[in-house]
Amino acid sequence: MLDVGGAHRPLNTATHTLDPLAYCERGRGLVPDVPERFSAANWLQFDMCDRSWPYPDKHSDFSFCAGTLEDPCVP
Repeated sequence: MLDVGGAHRPLNTATHTLDPLAYCERGRGLVPDVPERFSAANWLQFDMCDRSWPYPDKHSDFSFCAGTLEDPCVP
């Protein structure tokens, strides 16, 4: 499961995260009583507006994109 752009309230059950913020800047998890499944090793600080994400096709079975619209994409 890939969480895209959820650094301020990351999805605890995501196994990977793609976000412009660094792992150390993340907020509290979306589900307070559930431990985080992601770690610094699978948190990728990356501009999600880049047209070529660094994951191969079919990398994730599910993508969660709840916090993406407020993240500005600067050309």
